[in-house]
Amino acid sequence: MGILLLITASSLVAQGVRWTGSTSYSRGSYIFDATTHTLSLSNGLTVTLGKLEVSGTLPLLMQNSQWVSQVGGIPLPTGGKESAVVQRRGPGETVGSRKGTGGAGNALATEVTYRDAFAWSVGDPFFSASSELFGGTGALRSVRMHVSSKAPVRGIESGVGTGEWDVGVGGSAFANLAGTFLFADMAYWWFGDLPDLELRDGITYGMGLSRAILDAKGSLSLSFFGAAPMIESMERPASIALGLGYSTRLGRSLSGGVAAGLSEASPDLSVYFGWSLTVR
Repeated sequence: MGILLLITASSLVAQGVRWTGSTSYSRGSYIFDATTHTLSLSNGLTVTLGKLEVSGTLPLLMQNSQWVSQVGGIPLPTGGKESAVVQRRGPGETVGSRKGTGGAGNALATEVTYRDAFAWSVGDPFFSASSELFGGTGALRSVRMHVSSKAPVRGIESGVGTGEWDVGVGGSAFANLAGTFLFADMAYWWFGDLPDLELRDGITYGMGLSRAILDAKGSLSLSFFGAAPMIESMERPASIALGLGYSTRLGRSLSGGVAAGLSEASPDLSVYFGWSLTVR
């Protein structure tokens, strides 16, 4: 989803300060026998100084289970406080659930407890900084390097955090071929482990294309996101998304779209709406 937001808003980067935000809904059973529903509202600021861009984002999450944690900025079915059950899970197995309040006391069980009630939680803040290495007006428009991190403000008891740092370093490239805008991104991430679940460090990657519509004020885009397997017995995260974007000359933009998960490690369905506003 973040890949798609970058594509639809890529032509809006300018000197100054931008307020960015998004609201989204996702649902998925992942590796469990019950569905997790997640509502998210994120707000952030992006500061552009020449070729350097720095941003920070704080999410507010409402979720009906404590099984899905935000890892490196993406949702991952870790099991939360009962991650030991996920650690013992075999490939392709479905983790059962039973109603309850949840807790580490179920660490030796073969099921996780199902809260079956929505709860709001402030998520971990996400920070990133990027710098342009190349900028041009030909087919290749920009090459950037970036570093990102998720700060461990929330622990596993929050139901959305892991209590550990996640740090990623990578690069991205933008190109324009015959009016089709192309995007690619790759990063290597070091993920913090949960107390009872080891997360594998590895790469995340994304790619997409976009075409201008509505007299070049709008865009229609298609993107793909994936990652190396993050949990030993689990498939790699993967999703595909379709989005729309619209911008004005006043430094304002809107974007929205829908994404479908392609593996058990990703939400089955996500819909989102995002905005960007130049404030200085």
